[in-house]
Amino acid sequence: MKMICANSIPVTVQPGGGQWLALTLGPVRFLILDSNVETYALRVSMWPGGPQRAFVEAEVSRPEWRLAPYRVALWHHPVMSEQWDGGCFYPPWGGARPDPDWLWCMDRLAAAGCSLALSGHAHAYQRGAWRGMAWVISGGGG
Repeated sequence: MKMICANSIPVTVQPGGGQWLALTLGPVRFLILDSNVETYALRVSMWPGGPQRAFVEAEVSRPEWRLAPYRVALWHHPVMSEQWDGGCFYPPWGGARPDPDWLWCMDRLAAAGCSLALSGHAHAYQRGAWRGMAWVISGGGG
């Protein structure tokens, strides 16, 4: 792993190129995940036993997460979308079928009391709830 600095926030680059981290800013605990799939290591990172999935499990068990007044998770690609093109997900994660490992992530975060899940990629603003957790797709494409 190597450390890089993005806007003065240290980020650990995981083996295979993934970048995920957790940090607290004021009353908010942020969980920043990597939904990119450029490498095999990234594609399998959220599979059962994968390093990013283990990171999510460990983070939602930490006191910093459990005691934070607000908990926000964010990553680039939405789990699904009601975007104008009719597809509810994006290739290369299976066309119109949401990726089950990212569905697991949404379910796990909701069960762990996540206040808000944010994603981008889609070029259509969307908002709603996922098992009681607020969910926003920015609509800005990134």
